[in-house]
Formats: sequence, structure tokens, C-alpha cells
Amino acid sequence: MLENVASCSRDFSDAVTQSMLGPPLAVSAASFGWVDRKRLFWCNDGRRSVSQLPALALPKQAKSERGQSGWHVRWQDKKPWPPAVAFSDGFQPFSPANNAASAQDMPCFPVFTRSFRHPPDQGPLSDRATLQRFRDDGCRYPLFCYAEPALLWRGSEWRVPSSSERAQIMGIPPALLHWAPAKQGHEVDDACKEQVRSSLVGNSFHVPSCMLALMVMSVLRNMSGCMPSTPAFIQDFGVLLPPLQATPEVNLALARLQAYWVDTQLRGLKSEPQGPEWRQQRHLQASKQALGVQSGGPGSKLASVPLLPLDVGKDLHMKLSTCLPSPYDVSGEVDDDARFACWIMCTLGPCIRVWRQQQQRAMQTVAKFLQPWDTCLRKLMPADVAKMASARCPAFLSCISALMRWPDTSVGLRFVTGFKCLGVVECPGLFKDVSPDPPAELGLPALLGSHAVRTVDKLECSLPRFPFAKEARSFTAEEIEQGLADGPYSRADLDRQYGRGQWIPMRRFMLPQSSKLRAIDDGRFSGHNMASFLEETIYTTSPDFVAAACGVLLELLLQDENEIPEWALPLFGTDDMSAAYRQIPNSPLEQQAMIIAYFDEDHSELRFAKLRAHPYGLASAVLNFNRVPLLLAAWARGAGGVCCTNYFDDSGTLDFACSRASGQALLLCSYKCAGLSLDFNKRTPMAVQRHFLGVLLDLSAVQSQAEMRVCLKEGLAEDLSSEIRRILECDSLSSAEAAKLRGRLGWASCSMYGRCGRGGQAPLVQRQYASEPPALTAALRRSLEFYLSLLQLVQPRVIHLASLCRRPVVIYTDASWEPKCMQRPGLGYVLMHPDFSQCLGGASSVTEEILAVLSDRQTQIMPLEALAILQAFAAFCHLNLRCQDVVLFVDNQAVVSSLIKGACSEDDISLVLLCLHLFWAHLSCRVWLEWVPSDDNPADGLSRDGALDEWTTKQGWSLRTQPCLPWPALLRLDMTAVPSALEHWNATLDCSWTLDVKCHP
Repeated sequence: MLENVASCSRDFSDAVTQSMLGPPLAVSAASFGWVDRKRLFWCNDGRRSVSQLPALALPKQAKSERGQSGWHVRWQDKKPWPPAVAFSDGFQPFSPANNAASAQDMPCFPVFTRSFRHPPDQGPLSDRATLQRFRDDGCRYPLFCYAEPALLWRGSEWRVPSSSERAQIMGIPPALLHWAPAKQGHEVDDACKEQVRSSLVGNSFHVPSCMLALMVMSVLRNMSGCMPSTPAFIQDFGVLLPPLQATPEVNLALARLQAYWVDTQLRGLKSEPQGPEWRQQRHLQASKQALGVQSGGPGSKLASVPLLPLDVGKDLHMKLSTCLPSPYDVSGEVDDDARFACWIMCTLGPCIRVWRQQQQRAMQTVAKFLQPWDTCLRKLMPADVAKMASARCPAFLSCISALMRWPDTSVGLRFVTGFKCLGVVECPGLFKDVSPDPPAELGLPALLGSHAVRTVDKLECSLPRFPFAKEARSFTAEEIEQGLADGPYSRADLDRQYGRGQWIPMRRFMLPQSSKLRAIDDGRFSGHNMASFLEETIYTTSPDFVAAACGVLLELLLQDENEIPEWALPLFGTDDMSAAYRQIPNSPLEQQAMIIAYFDEDHSELRFAKLRAHPYGLASAVLNFNRVPLLLAAWARGAGGVCCTNYFDDSGTLDFACSRASGQALLLCSYKCAGLSLDFNKRTPMAVQRHFLGVLLDLSAVQSQAEMRVCLKEGLAEDLSSEIRRILECDSLSSAEAAKLRGRLGWASCSMYGRCGRGGQAPLVQRQYASEPPALTAALRRSLEFYLSLLQLVQPRVIHLASLCRRPVVIYTDASWEPKCMQRPGLGYVLMHPDFSQCLGGASSVTEEILAVLSDRQTQIMPLEALAILQAFAAFCHLNLRCQDVVLFVDNQAVVSSLIKGACSEDDISLVLLCLHLFWAHLSCRVWLEWVPSDDNPADGLSRDGALDEWTTKQGWSLRTQPCLPWPALLRLDMTAVPSALEHWNATLDCSWTLDVKCHP
């Protein structure tokens, strides 16, 4: 398609007509009632032009007429378009309705132009009033824009239309103009803003005219189905579905809902299948690196590529290191469909709400169109499936799988037949492939017989001793009443129905979880998990997805502008499925094994119920369930531009405030169309702070500072502190309690700065896996006391979402341990700060008191290497290290790996690492650890010969010999007090390095 003004030259028009295979389509904007703008549109599909069409498919209000120069199209209706414009301050124009109803172009606003000071124009001598208005308004527009019909009037007062009013007339949402203008380093007054915005409208298109041309253009397209017929897909249902005749409205809806697929084809990506990419999970190092976390030490499969080449010598290594950017200034990893959603949000801006509403209506149109198929398929459901899945819409689920080119094409069918949980479980092709060796026996044959009898016998002995038996019975009774289960039955009842040993139950127990009880159906105890074979294991998302998506949004928003628009305030909201696993039906073919057992206190015996929906406790149920929310999250991303994710049944939506929660609304609509339900009571509306997956996400600083904070969930610190105090008072911690506490502390550490939460875990790990008395050891007590203090002091995790645009600080450290050749071990450290033009070097000797507190081992090089790092940061902490990115080069691989991991199996080394992470958190600096060979390490000589090292003295550095930090005294402190103690110790040093500060432009 080619567009140009109707007043273009005859030579140009003839040349284009010949090139485009025919004359143009003429559209007059004046026919819409508001503004004069005549345009020509040349359209062809490469074979024929629009002039060759016998008729035009247009709305009934659009009138078309064929002439010698091609088709002429105009709008003719009782109402203009847009029907109304919001003119401010009571000013009103002419009556546009008369213009729209006329078959001829009537007087209206002249063509909108750019706004600037126009040259003097005397105009017709008879129109002195127009000329005077032109001058009074500062000559902002051409003279003809000040004629009486071209103005807005309020009595005798007049004015020209504002940029917002012009945008409405042109069919452009006025909110799109709010970002303009943006001049770096200058304050922009309102007059300048209005001038820029009016010029943008003057340079733009008349949207209604373009829409008519695009409607005509669409007729040229081949309207055959974009997807080939797939008979086998229908035959899998085992039924001849009634024929459905798609209307133009349905065809349009189907086309609209394939927005993401069309985008992928325009970008040259593969056409199908298009499943989840799991980029964050499969590129773990890169994902964490973008969020300010390093993972994978030297030799690890997660290790990143070295920043600098090895074995280049000290001089070259130092020169290269001064050129390094921050390793954390990299783009985050998100799946392509999530990036598409972010792109849609940034491109449409405040208009995203209207577009999503249109997508939502398209989705509802398709769901309504497929209702006859859904009704037919529900009739095919077995009785047990129908009792709990009669509201599901398998045809709609299959339809969206096809529209998305989703690998899991059978998910809709399984809501008819039920999902298998035993034997070889269906592989959806969505998750991580695994290649285990299948057991000799699988499915029901592996469970029934003597094994089933022994299982029931064991249950009769074990369940009466389980706590919360009364609650388990009440929960089961509710499920029976809701139709999710059938029962209750006695052992004799089931023996009569199936035969002795021909059925097997799972024991049900209640697990306290977040101030409530969750029913667990133990598939491991009864052997159900061993009787199933899975070729995939799930990936899961984390709160880091939100940070990565925020980073993508900022990257897109700042591509063309230097500031974030006001409308781009990010918000987050959450949803939760109602009784999630209970929305997934079991296969009736496995009913003999889908039985749960609980203890009935009233009858003092074991009772049983047949479960119709998936149990919570089977490994295969996890895989089956996650197929559904993953599909709907991907559907909302691709069809509705919703930046959302899911963690099992929890969904999180990231959106802009200007969207008015339209993303959450579209996700809810997707679940409704699929016949699945979200729990309204668990929904949290969009806000800048929201709990998600056990942490508090704080987006309040994203727009202003390009930072996101991850904090401890409200009340979690208090709950954990109370639990730790109870354990300390009781002086007892069992293996199971250690496992639970370690899990909760590990989850809490996700919201702590750096790796602070890893430091005290070694004693907990030892207690979890060791069979020893529950009494607290000294190491375990010290670990618990550390966590008690840490929960009160550590800062939230701060994630920088945009490049800091500054070079990192570079530090080299080294330690020497050669008892036969040296009087004392030494520490050396070198600092290269981008603000200083001179390198700083320091050397220290390790005292006997420090060596005495280290564990007895053959060589002490590893703890001394760790101590050298602590010494360096303590010595340099006053030199503008706060809030800096630091690249730290160490020539000991074990220390680098342990520091990245945040823990070490050796207690004394682990304490040094813990102090380092606490100190880094105190300084709010992000440290990147890198291994360097000793021959490339400029701190090597300082650790051996101190400030007298021959190579070092030739470099012209500012050098100091300093005492070693008082490590024995620091060990007597509470670990959380160490950062302040190190700063206090620094204040006592002679830190008067000769500094030449660089002057940055």
C-alpha cells in the first residue's frame, strides 16, 4: 500500500498507478464530518490492484463509487466519526453531523498542519478579521486556519483546536501525546509541549481514512484458512463433531487472537511448534547475572566465560581490567512471548486497555462459537469425569492450543478422558526432558496384589497415630459432598467391589502450612510414585521473572527517549486457582489406585474415598496439572499482550497503571472461557507492592530509580524469629525440624542482599541429614543466633534494572603461605578505582593470634586467601566503595567458588565468607568474583615481599603497609555487628594514600 496527498502531481500519480498495477482508492476525510484531508491509497497484492475488485466490502456507513480514476470512498451517516469530541472550556465548533450526513464535502476544519511561526501573510484584503486573529495567535498556523469556520467559539471568544482535540478528530488517542516532548537537560514549558504535540498530529494520518483503505486492502488477501486441515486431531476424540459455519466475525476473532504468531513470522522465527522456551531456567547464569547475582564458580557448568584472557602477565592484565564494563550490565532473559507482551505494552501505552478489550471480546466470540462442540464433548465424559469436570471447555482448550501452535495438543482431550497418573505418563513436550530407566513394572500391575494388601495393613497401623485426623476426615467429607470424591467406604466394601488386593489407597495426612492445613495424599508411602514413569520434569518460575520483565520494559521504553513516560508506572497483581489440583480429572481406568485413606475417630477404623480429581502428593499429578496454567499464561501473553507468569496455581501479572488492570481481566477471561476458575478471594489487585511466592515485590522505585526491591514477606521475619527462639529455649532440634527451618530460611534468603542467608546453613544441613540426638550443639546454637540477628538487620535485595553506566572498581587480592621460606604469611591487595588516576596497594602480615584461631590443617592458604579479601575491603571501604560494582580478582579457585556459593564446609572459612557477604550488603556493593592465575595477579608480590616487592615498587602506586585486621576479636562479636566493627577499625588505620582524583566531565 502506498499513500499520498490527493493534490500530488499528475506525473507522480501516473507513475505510481503504473507501478502499483492500477489507479488509487480516493478517501475524503471531510466526509467523516470534522477535518478536510483528501488522500489517495494505491493497494495491490502483487497480482492485482484494488481497482480490479468488482465491489468493496465496507461498513454500511461507507459509500463507494467507481470512477475513471478508480474507487472513491466516503463516509455517510447520521453521526460523524468520531461521534463526539471533548472540547474544553465550553468552546464549540460547527455542527459536524450535517457534514457527515451530506453526500458532498461541507465546510469543516482545514487540514491540520505543523505548528511553528509562519511567515507574514496578508491574505484577502476583505478578510481583515482573519488576518488579525492570525497575528494575535502568534502566526502558529497558516492563515486559513483562522477563518471563522476553522475555529472554536464561546460567544465572541475564539481559539484554535488544541493538540488533544486535534488528536481526537484524527482518531488518535490523546494519551499517546503525553510523552512528548522530551528534551534532555532542558525544562520544557507548556507552550513548547503544545507546539510539539500539535505538529505530531499535523504529521500523522487520519486514522478513519486509513481504516477504510485497510478494509479494502483486506479483500485482496487470500481468505482461505491459515491452518491446514488436521483430520486426525478431530478423530482423536472418537466422535463426529457437528459442523460449525464460521461467520466473518469468528474469522476476524481467530485472526486477532494469533497476534503473537503473526509477529513471530514477520521476524522470521519458526512457525511451529511454539512452546515455552524457559530462557531464565535454561540460561541460569545469564539470568542471575542480569539481576545482580553471580552463580557458578570456576569449573562449574554454570560458570560464565572469563572476563579477561589468561596468562597475559600482570601489566597487560591490569590494563585490560581498567577497560571492563560492569559484568552485571547485561540484558535479562525472558521468553520471547513475554518480551512480545512487554513490547505490546510499551508500543500501545495507554491504548493497551482498549486493544485488550478487543482481544477479550474476540476470545469470547470464539468460545461462544465452540459451545456446540464443548456440549458434545461433555456428553462423552465418563461419569466420574463429568461429575467434576462438566464445566470445562475442552474444545476451547484445543482451539487455543492450535492457534498458538502449542506442542501440547492433547490437553483439551484429557478433560474428556481424564489424565493418567500411573504407568507411562503422557509427555506434553513442555518441560525439561529426563531420561530415567523405566522400572520393570509400571501402573496398576505394579501396585495391586500382595503389595496392595500390605499397604492397607500398614495404613491401619500408621494412620491412627497421625495428627489432625479429625481435620482429615472433615476435609474428605467436604470433598465427597462437592462431588470431588466418592465414599466413604470401609475396607470390606472395597474388597467386595474390586476383590482383595485389587485396589490400593494413598494415606491422607494434614500438613500445617501458612496458618492452615493442607491435605497431602502420600504417593510415596504406597508406591504410587514408583509405579509411574515420567519423561519430563517441570520447570518453575520465581520472583526473578518480575525483575527480568521490568528490565525489558525499561529497555523498550528508553530505546528512543531518556526518561520513562508518566503512564508507565509498573504494577503487579496476583491470582490463585480455586482448589487447583481438584480441577484436573483422573482417568477412570485408574480408579482402583485413586483411593485415599484416612482415620475415622468416630468409628475408630480406617475409611476410604475414591478421588475423582488429582491428588496433591503424586509426582505425575504435578506434571499433569502444570500443563494447564502454563497454557493459559502463554495464551494471555500471546493473545492479549499480558506480561504474566505462573508458579503452579499462582499467577502473577505485571502491567502499567494506565492499563487499568486490563491484563488481569484478560487472564481471568481466559480461565473462564476454558471453564476453569480462579479464587476471587485470593486475588490481589494491581499495586506497586505485592506479595508473590513468599516475598514482597516492591516496584515503587522502578519508574524513578530503575530499581526493584525484594523484601521479606510481612510477618515472615517475626514468625521465623519466634520459631528460632523456641528452639533455643527448648535446646532441641530434630532432623525433620531442621529440614523445615532450613527450607524456610532458604526461601527467606531470596529476599536478602547477596548471599548473606547462606552463611549459617552448614550446621542445619548437618543436623538435617545426620542421625544424632536433638540437643543443640555449639555450632548449631551459633547458627541459630546468627539467623536471629540477621532477620532483623539485613537490607532488602535491590535489583538494578538499567545499566549504571559506570566502570566498576577493580580489586586484586592474594595471600602467601610458605612456612619454610617466610617468617610470617602475608596478605596483598590492590585497588583500581575509576575515580582515581593512581593504583593503591596494601600489604599486611598475618599474626600468630590469627593463625591460632584457624582450624588445624596441612595448609592454611584457603582461609588466608579469604581473609585477604576481607582485609582489602576493610582497608578500602572509605574510598567510595558504597553502591559500586566491584570486579574482584582472586588466584584461589576454591575461595572464588565458595564465595559465589556463599558457604563452605569448613567452619572457620565459612565465617570469613559470611563476614564478607555481610560487609558487602552493608556497603550495598555488587561484587563479581573472577579467578586469575598467580602470574597475572599484581597483588602476588605484595603478599610475599610486602611494599618492598621489586615489581611493585616500579609501578608508581601509592603503597601502604598496614596491620592485619583483628580476626580473633571479630570472632567474639555477633556476626551481624562485624560490618560496623570493620568500619571502626578502618578509621584507626593510616589510610592516607596519595590520591589523585579524576575530574569527570
